[in-house]
Amino acid sequence: PKCLEKSVSCVVRFVRSKNMMRHLLNRSLEKTSTIEESVGSDTTKDEEEKKNEIEETRYISLVITVTSATGLRSVDDISDPFVRLSLGKIKKKTNVMFDTEDPVWNETFYVTNIEESEFRKEHVFFNVIDDDAMGSKTCLGVCVVDCEELFQNKREVIRMRLPLLNKLPDLAPKPK
Repeated sequence: PKCLEKSVSCVVRFVRSKNMMRHLLNRSLEKTSTIEESVGSDTTKDEEEKKNEIEETRYISLVITVTSATGLRSVDDISDPFVRLSLGKIKKKTNVMFDTEDPVWNETFYVTNIEESEFRKEHVFFNVIDDDAMGSKTCLGVCVVDCEELFQNKREVIRMRLPLLNKLPDLAPKPK
């Protein structure tokens, strides 16, 4: 039998918009200005700069579907895998699929309102973990996707089959 390379398949859908929260933030600034006007204060240059900065901010939302994985052989020959997904401070987790080397999750996660400039500096990590019946968890592999590469891809829907690595690669810090 042919040995399949360990991999994870996923679909990433982009929602790009110019400041999804513009009206909420502008309303907040308008309330602040109204309060200051009622006590006799003028709008300062800093407030105008802040308002302009908010209007120029772009946000990205992602819909990430972890579809499946292949070739997940555990140390004890029985895999109960799940995926721990992380993007910056955001953490998500699929359900555990019991007794399978080729799990199918088809689980969708929503990551919303990430500032474009911050998003482009990040990575999406897919950690595939074996949930052992004795309570221990063993890493079966990890995939890393550079968010800048996702951003540069002009397609709205990106389907990926990512090879699982045995350890996390060295990631060079991105320029700020």
